[in-house]
Amino acid sequence: MYLLYSFLTFVVFAVASPYFLYQALRHNKYVGSLGQRLGYLPVSFNLDGDESIWVHAVSVGEVLSARPLITELRARYPKLRVFLSTTTLTGQQLARRSVSDVDAVFYFPFDWTFTARRTLNLVRPRLFVMIETEIWPNLLRECRRRRIKTVITSRRLVELGADPARITVTGSLKFDALESSPTPGRGRERVLRFFRVSGNRPVIIAGSTLKGEEEPVIRAFNRVRASGVNALLIIAARHPERFDEVERVCRQEGLAAVRRTELPIDAEPRADAVVLDTIGELAQLYQIATVVFVGGSLVPAGGHNILEPALYGKPIVFGPYMQNFGEIAEAFLANGAAIQVRSGSDLEETMLSLLRDPVRRARVGAAAKALVESNRGARDRTLAVIRDLLPPDREGVVRPFQRRLHHRVISVGNLSVGGTGKTPVVETLARLLRNHGERPVILTRGYARRDPTEGVLVVSDGSRVLEPVTRSGDEPQLLARNVPGVPVLVSADRYIAGLFAEQHFRPTVSILDDGFQHLQLERDVDLLLVSPADLDDRVVPSGRLREPIDAAQFADAVLVSDSEVDVESVAATLMHHKAFQVVPHYEPIWRVRKDPPHATEMRVVAFAGIARPERFFNALRSLGYDVARELTFRDHHWYTARDLETIRAAARDANAATIVTTEKDAVRCDMDVAVLPMTVSIEPAAQFTEWLMGRLH
Repeated sequence: MYLLYSFLTFVVFAVASPYFLYQALRHNKYVGSLGQRLGYLPVSFNLDGDESIWVHAVSVGEVLSARPLITELRARYPKLRVFLSTTTLTGQQLARRSVSDVDAVFYFPFDWTFTARRTLNLVRPRLFVMIETEIWPNLLRECRRRRIKTVITSRRLVELGADPARITVTGSLKFDALESSPTPGRGRERVLRFFRVSGNRPVIIAGSTLKGEEEPVIRAFNRVRASGVNALLIIAARHPERFDEVERVCRQEGLAAVRRTELPIDAEPRADAVVLDTIGELAQLYQIATVVFVGGSLVPAGGHNILEPALYGKPIVFGPYMQNFGEIAEAFLANGAAIQVRSGSDLEETMLSLLRDPVRRARVGAAAKALVESNRGARDRTLAVIRDLLPPDREGVVRPFQRRLHHRVISVGNLSVGGTGKTPVVETLARLLRNHGERPVILTRGYARRDPTEGVLVVSDGSRVLEPVTRSGDEPQLLARNVPGVPVLVSADRYIAGLFAEQHFRPTVSILDDGFQHLQLERDVDLLLVSPADLDDRVVPSGRLREPIDAAQFADAVLVSDSEVDVESVAATLMHHKAFQVVPHYEPIWRVRKDPPHATEMRVVAFAGIARPERFFNALRSLGYDVARELTFRDHHWYTARDLETIRAAARDANAATIVTTEKDAVRCDMDVAVLPMTVSIEPAAQFTEWLMGRLH
């Protein structure tokens, strides 16, 4: 039976290979992932052969469901590494960007015996957790042979004939992946600033749509407009490669359409429809919806997650095909918390009816929110099952460092997901150490590289920059350019990078960039950047924190990344005895490619693709610049020709002679721009230097 299954899956793969090749050439999908899907993981993936917990999440929805479970698994099993695999590219991108409690992320292997064995040999799991239902017989068979504990979290196990005696009803993890009480004003809600919609303008959101669904949605929207309602339509296609197609369909149907990345900040969209051409913003946008249609349900695709709009108390409409979320959909329908339509024409009538009946909208939305709140707790019940299968070796919160280099290590990290200024601090530390006779090297992971490589990448050998930004990533490239005399190395495994540095550069100290959660490498000094906003935040997915604020106790010193707050009060809140202040210093903007370099024009258009761009915009204004227009992009965004033309058009419209951006954005931007130079000092400088050198020696 297994042999026949393997043969059939190979035949299917061979038949579908032209499609995969087309997707690779047309949309750059599957490029770079084939090796991992065949079981060839990077050499540095699990070099020491540590035992682990392997969590598999198919795509975006499953990754979001897995996040709260992974955070607890990391805390309860500190001696085991945690690895996360995905099947889809979008799931992989989300996992790498937003799941910080894992040691590595990789692509799930093809379900052939030799690929399953090769992957298991490297991952070495004691526990395999599969989120939702992907039944891969060869991998599961190999897990059984190796006596690897296996947990599948899915409502469909009974339907698939699983033994009821081996099933525990825990509920859906998707409920626990949601934020319990959405709090406006957080940095991740910056997208709302692009949708300053007036209170009397209804907003219809069509989320996660598939091919064949945009047309009936637009027809329903046009019926609404024909009734005299000045509504706004927001369409979020499920697959990024369809963004162009969706925009074209909107225009063909007579709508004035604009992309989300083309919208001005703090203004109402001057369009009939907005095509959401970003990833990760849809969940926040549900807050402004009047009515939500959840896609994948008007075509036979099985539907998509309806819980995110339900959390905000929005009336939800979906089509007849919801089998992938059947149990949840049935519960919503039984409680009057959603409306199911049979066809596109039925969708038109339902949309009109809901927009004409605010009482019905409120009733359906309230029922949806109540249903979400009453179904929480699946994570804890799932963890109880896992605990019975794999009892933890020890209790309590610990930070077990596993490997040690032969020279000193300084770690610079933070608790939140980006935006605290680690890179300028690393730059300052490198200069300080170099000026005090040390031979520092910088070890960094190199996030969001366009052309990632395995092993150790030497971005700079200290005398020159060796790699382009596409291979190094923006932050390593900036460090390599700004800190001459200091080698910069990129690797997912900082221990391997450190050993490489010892062999080639003989460092006396390594600076571990973004290392607070990288527990595989022991450090001599742990520096933690903390923003005042972190003190009131929560752990993802409810907030921006990678781990609880109490983890600050493990740092040797706290660096407060806000020059206007009282450092002692922050330290007291954290109950930490050692704290310093990070003070930014800005210089007048200067042009990258022009002579003379200094720009004298004070009216500028500014753009940024960083975690907290408001700091950059505020700094420009504090220096006296007239910021005529702000354009924001996601962190580490790679600028396309279309993006650059949008920026130039904004400058022309604003009559601004100068376009300015951050130094980090400038290395990713092939355009004549000005940059705002920024350095930081750690104050009081003399005391910090004395303390740091004392810790090292």
